[in-house]
Amino acid sequence: MYKVKNNGYNPLSLIFLVLILLFVFNTEYVIKAIQPNLSFGKAKMSEVTRIRKDNFDKDQSVFLIDNGLIQISGDKMIYIDEELNKKWSKNLNGTDVKILNNGAFIYIIDCSLGDIFKIDYKGNIIANAFSYGQIRKIIDYNDQALVLLTKKNHLIAFNESLDKIKEEDLNLSHILDIKKWKKQYYILNIEYKNKTYFTRMVNLDDSFAFLSNLNINDEIIHNIYFYGDQRLIQSNKKMFLIDLNDEILWSVETDYFIHEVVFKDRIYVYTSTDKDVIDEEQEMDQILVYDRNGIKIDEMSSPIKNVEKMIKYNEKLYVVNDKELCIIDNNLEVLFIREMIENIFDIRVLPNERVILDTEENLVIYEFKY
Repeated sequence: MYKVKNNGYNPLSLIFLVLILLFVFNTEYVIKAIQPNLSFGKAKMSEVTRIRKDNFDKDQSVFLIDNGLIQISGDKMIYIDEELNKKWSKNLNGTDVKILNNGAFIYIIDCSLGDIFKIDYKGNIIANAFSYGQIRKIIDYNDQALVLLTKKNHLIAFNESLDKIKEEDLNLSHILDIKKWKKQYYILNIEYKNKTYFTRMVNLDDSFAFLSNLNINDEIIHNIYFYGDQRLIQSNKKMFLIDLNDEILWSVETDYFIHEVVFKDRIYVYTSTDKDVIDEEQEMDQILVYDRNGIKIDEMSSPIKNVEKMIKYNEKLYVVNDKELCIIDNNLEVLFIREMIENIFDIRVLPNERVILDTEENLVIYEFKY
């Protein structure tokens, strides 16, 4: 019988040895190298559509509208229908363009020049208006009206032909936000008196006439939310519920900073420690749940850190940071969590519960099965 003499290591054994060492000392790295897109939870995600962005100089270059989408490519605006066919294109002059749609029309608003166009879905210009100066925020829009806030804090309303019908100098120097709700305007203005900063909430009617104001002493209010007949306002660590008579019904204070709020049948609040905390053991990211009476009814450690947006839709809470998507049910059970390859800019949920992620390079539509 012949014996085979082994003069060295079997190459296959060496490969297995290296793999074992890699898994022992750097398991996480190996997993990401093999499959960087791992997901966990009961839900399964499938990609429906991926639309490549062409213009990376702007914050947003793909806009979802009712019957398709608008893509900004260089100095052109391209309309793509629901079947992803390119139908027509228009030249653009400005550098800060917002695309809005409501019903049968599309608004093209150049926020740097103050030029406004209203077009139909065939690309025909229905109305236009020019040179209203830098536009700070689009307050309200529909088929019959458009309301804008300029950089100089002028509130301007246009009719369906884009004729200016109302304008008001708000005479407020530190407007943090302005929103329209039930034909009224709510303005959060930061003021300083007796060596103290506070927030004044100013209420205007549909004609920009003054109705009321409410001072929130010793607090800087960052956001205002609406649901039913109530308003919820939020500062660094406090929330206040206000009725239609400007009466504060209740207030609650959280242990950590409030970063995101969803105000629906329940109130979902994402809180975390200061972003400057270096010690990971001191970090605390939570999702708190309150009822409409301000009573905390549930809480959980947030499955992802540094949450940037939350959306509540059909009994599910969609939570994203710059890299991860998480879906949570009403019982705070995690249905899905995944680290995405691209940075996430924004999230939207469609009526069919498909999820749109606006990433740095693509607009991606996903479908979930539970």
